[in-house]
Amino acid sequence: MAKPHLFSECIKALNLEHAITQLSTMDIIVLKSSAEFIYFKEYYFTLIKAASLNLDFMRKMLIHASASEKMMLSRPCSRDKFIRSFSALCRYSGIPKKQYKNPLDYILHVYDSINHAVVNDFVAYVKNLCQENVLESGIGRVDERAGVDVGQYRPAQGFVLRHMETIDSVIVNSWRIPKGKTPGRYEQKVIQVETWFENFKEAEYEYVFELLKHIRYYDETEMDSMLKAISDESKNIFDDVENVAFCPLGVWNNSSGGKFMYQLSKHLRLKDRNFLTLDQVKSDLGKEFKAVMFIDDVIGRGNQATKFFSRHLENLQMEKYYYSLIAFEDGLRNVKANSGFQDVFSVTRLSEDQKVFSESSVIIRDPDLRNRTKEIAQEYGEQLYPLGPLGYDDSQALIAFSYNTPNNTLPIIWASSNNEKAKGMNWNPLFERKKIT
Repeated sequence: MAKPHLFSECIKALNLEHAITQLSTMDIIVLKSSAEFIYFKEYYFTLIKAASLNLDFMRKMLIHASASEKMMLSRPCSRDKFIRSFSALCRYSGIPKKQYKNPLDYILHVYDSINHAVVNDFVAYVKNLCQENVLESGIGRVDERAGVDVGQYRPAQGFVLRHMETIDSVIVNSWRIPKGKTPGRYEQKVIQVETWFENFKEAEYEYVFELLKHIRYYDETEMDSMLKAISDESKNIFDDVENVAFCPLGVWNNSSGGKFMYQLSKHLRLKDRNFLTLDQVKSDLGKEFKAVMFIDDVIGRGNQATKFFSRHLENLQMEKYYYSLIAFEDGLRNVKANSGFQDVFSVTRLSEDQKVFSESSVIIRDPDLRNRTKEIAQEYGEQLYPLGPLGYDDSQALIAFSYNTPNNTLPIIWASSNNEKAKGMNWNPLFERKKIT
């Protein structure tokens, strides 16, 4: 994966740094959804894959890119022309053929042909946007202080523009995604917000906007703090945590669950031997330990944990504990009362009024607004995730973590083709759940 600072160097090498800084938020949105940017991004990543991550080398390649582009100015750009162009770029950069042949084969495997003179088009597009911004001559240009003329924009794009001040505050302050000098995570999230609204009918925007404003995002710093709390509590219970096995509850995505447990291992100062799967806990490996602690991210109603205990742990002859990052209080009571765990602990506890559609909800207080929003979430949720239209076990949560989004959260927030979303309906997630089924 390319490092973010390389893209900044790319912008500098093309003399676009000043132009980029002159663009408004809306200009950035338009830019990032343009064909010019998309093609340029693909071209950029092929260069990264074909070259090394050496900064000086990337500068050299980018500076000479315009020379090779002269061979690609006419459309369409044939496969042969692209091969000659890329070969010329490598020669100008002093790369012998034997070094670029295999990367070139890879590029041609992924992108069978390039139909745009991507660098030149991208540079021209950014400069044109910048010029329009300076002259303020475009009909329907954006002035967030004076109001927004959204006639030339798609409905979702226009809605985002009208509410940009609130959306900006949510992204920066609630979701802790800062703005950068060049396009980055902030702009990516703005685009994601826009495409998320496109899932809905225009008349539904105002209702689902209430959900967006109240999503509780836990960044890596907060996650680490909660994992430290679990670590500290574990050390209080056990004289020697080296005699304890730690196991994720249920099915986890390898990348998210692995990172989660790795962070915990650092706080506990334990080696890999202490972190097992359920099958390993039940095998001879588990006999090495006095107790096992199951780790979860969210307890909703607690039914998953109680079922898990009765199905898999009833006959396990060792002490069993269950710790989570977040738990709704009624779910926590359910697990304590209806399972055989020696102890059930959660770092953060949420009351009934933290469920978005609860009658006592502090998230959406107005009953009419809450009921209509629930109808919308229910309607789409039944198509996206019939097992839990309002979140697994009717959790009605609005929670997202830096490493993943739990299925306790409303499916309209996380559903995508990359997780357990039902087939037959395309969906653009706001905080995608990373789980392959």
